[in-house]
Amino acid sequence: MAVVGFGWHMMPEGIGAWAVILAAMAAAILAAYLFSLVTEAQTNPLRRRILAVLERSASLDVHQ
Repeated sequence: MAVVGFGWHMMPEGIGAWAVILAAMAAAILAAYLFSLVTEAQTNPLRRRILAVLERSASLDVHQ
């Protein structure tokens, strides 16, 4: 079965091709979920640091 090019078929043939497609989709979803866990765990600490810097910057601007 050709993956791309002239011999490529629109419909996967056989259960093996469907299994590969479903496994690739599951792997992509799992990778996205794991990535979100890592990035979302850092959101609140990063937000607090950014707000602290902005507040310090705003207080310095007022005093000058």
